[in-house]
Amino acid sequence: MKTQVRAKVLVLIALLSTPVQAQRKAERPRLHSDFYFGSSAASREALQLMEKEQARLLLVGFHQGWDIPRIAREMKTSADELNVVYDELASQRLAGSRSSEYEEPQPFIPVIRERDVQRLRTSLDRHAREFAATLESRWVEIESMATALSGAKDIPKQRLMYKVVVSGVLFGGMEEAFFADKTLLPPGPRRARDQRFYAWLVEGDPALAGVIKRESRESGGYTIVSIGKALPKERPGLEEIRAAGGMILEDADARRFRTFIALLCRDHLLPFFKNNRQEFFTLAGQIESAKYIARAEFFGWYYNQIANMVADQLSAAGRVAPPAEYDVYALKSPLR
Repeated sequence: MKTQVRAKVLVLIALLSTPVQAQRKAERPRLHSDFYFGSSAASREALQLMEKEQARLLLVGFHQGWDIPRIAREMKTSADELNVVYDELASQRLAGSRSSEYEEPQPFIPVIRERDVQRLRTSLDRHAREFAATLESRWVEIESMATALSGAKDIPKQRLMYKVVVSGVLFGGMEEAFFADKTLLPPGPRRARDQRFYAWLVEGDPALAGVIKRESRESGGYTIVSIGKALPKERPGLEEIRAAGGMILEDADARRFRTFIALLCRDHLLPFFKNNRQEFFTLAGQIESAKYIARAEFFGWYYNQIANMVADQLSAAGRVAPPAEYDVYALKSPLR
């Protein structure tokens, strides 16, 4: 009888310990390259650099507090080889020494681990739901403005609303409202070639780095915007957009579009974030990267996640229709 009881106890202990052992096996090593880069606004140069495995590994190693010789030993490669990649990161202002007093290289962007996301998940889901509800409460007036644009008459409504809401509001007007307000998200850090953008490196899931990419540039008196899950291989010009039947907003339409979105974001959507500012700052302190980044750099990633999640909700509800890869449109630039 005692033998049977002891056998049952041993079986029970084995069953209870199996999930723990499985969890231990599933734990990530401190240094690996399964990380994904994102930024807002999109930077082709930074994206290209971060496709290099060594660039990602260096940022993850710096996040751990390691120097290049330590990272080289872990990777079983030469420090000289890594120094070449480090110089590229430094030239892009994605890593470097923050001061003469602290010369060890650090990431200039947050490196976000899976365990960080697990801590944030409940809050992130709630904020995305609440912001989606705030945005949808203004849907009738947004739709009225969009369908009144003479330059958009031939665009199917759900595709038009993707341009207006996802590109114009979520990834355009809201960021401009944040930059003007400066209390949550001032204009992004300076990078290479006078670019300014927020960027991040996220472990494990490419969706956590941001699926939607937005690129904007000035050309021939127009602002040309691309939006979608990919960037065009070649930056299209106005004539290409016109030939493809894309949306081109001339003077009056462009002014109406910009003014409406600016007021919507400033007066009706920005207050949601300002009212939750202290909670966002508290969340910023809960990630490992808080030891070397500013709160705004965390919020740049956090808002990007909210915007992607809201875009997914709008698409699932049939309110917007995302492009298969990307969409491009143009607005007449404001007079300087």
